[in-house]
Amino acid sequence: MIRACVFDLDGTLIDSLGDLAASGNYALKQNGYPERSITEFRSYLGDGVRELVKCSIPEAERNDGNISKVMREMLDYYSEHLLDNTRLYNGVVPLIKVLQTKDIRLFIYTNKYHYQAVEIVSRVFGQDVFEVVGLKPNGERKPDTKAILDSILRLGLGTEECVFIGDAPVDMITAKKAGMYAVGAAWGYHATEKLIKAGADFMADTPLDVLSFLYRYVVSGNEK
Repeated sequence: MIRACVFDLDGTLIDSLGDLAASGNYALKQNGYPERSITEFRSYLGDGVRELVKCSIPEAERNDGNISKVMREMLDYYSEHLLDNTRLYNGVVPLIKVLQTKDIRLFIYTNKYHYQAVEIVSRVFGQDVFEVVGLKPNGERKPDTKAILDSILRLGLGTEECVFIGDAPVDMITAKKAGMYAVGAAWGYHATEKLIKAGADFMADTPLDVLSFLYRYVVSGNEK
């Protein structure tokens, strides 16, 4: 039986692309680099802000010093504009309410820096809805599983009792590496084909479609 759901954040629960792109373009412009389109930023998402910045900088300028400088300026700007245009995806709130009625533990595992993830989640969902696990200094980003496994196991949950819902290939890889079920969020930023190739057990077209997968294990108690 499923006892916990682990969600990615950007592209799964929230559409933050506009604010991330605006922050990235601010930092690029400050450093004399050309701005990038929304479509380009969409393709950079999923592997953390450093990788996003690396991809957005002209290839000839991609050294550690330039990447770190642009990343700091992007993060500083983003911290002041976390929710300018960010919104919840339709269906997320009803999904969370259903899961809460089933006593499903809720986690967020994101490559966003922890302090920013916590602020966004607390402002959008309120306190004590999710346990948020974000990227911390010197921490490893997805697909590393240590941070989320520490949280899961501390509560006495088994990984086979968990479903990971995310929109990026790295989320599916993380789920499989952790021994969790992998549900792809087809409404997010990445193509369905990529999520299936990365190991998705099920593709949900909308947030509420996640319940179609969960029903067999939460309601019926069947095993996979």
